[in-house]
Amino acid sequence: MKLEDAPVPQVMLGIVLVETTASLISAGTERMLAEFGKTGYLSKARSQPDKVKQVLEKIKTKGLFPTIKATDGPNWISLCLWGLPMWHNHES
Repeated sequence: MKLEDAPVPQVMLGIVLVETTASLISAGTERMLAEFGKTGYLSKARSQPDKVKQVLEKIKTKGLFPTIKATDGPNWISLCLWGLPMWHNHES
């Protein structure tokens, strides 16, 4: 797990930019997810047979490539933020 700086997001129509003043993560849950992420596919499949069934069902109904696209990607950690609105963009 690592912390990275990111550029300030572009504020578009209907978006509010919030300055974070405090944040909180659940270290136990995040540690479990990080450790689970290090295991291989076979180990993950064995530990979650219901998820395997869901993926196989999705392959049957949606196809292989849409299923891969939907299931492949980052697993974001849960984060609670508290802050104040800095700027908003809305129609007048």
